[in-house]
Amino acid sequence: MSDFEKHRTQTDAQRAVLRRRTGATVAEQAIVRHLGIELYKERHQAGHTKDDAEKSEPPAAEGPSGDSADP
Repeated sequence: MSDFEKHRTQTDAQRAVLRRRTGATVAEQAIVRHLGIELYKERHQAGHTKDDAEKSEPPAAEGPSGDSADP
């Protein structure tokens, strides 16, 4: 093996080690994905709850005929 090949092999090995150290593990990725899904569910549910509440409540200032409640 020439010096060039040895150097290249060593450099590739060092890169592989650095990539493993800096990259997220499978478990870390799963946790982040799970938290993202839970956050999406909470926001999605909160949005629907707010929309449903607005639809079910009649406007407070209007009477039954649609006129203002104030004389």
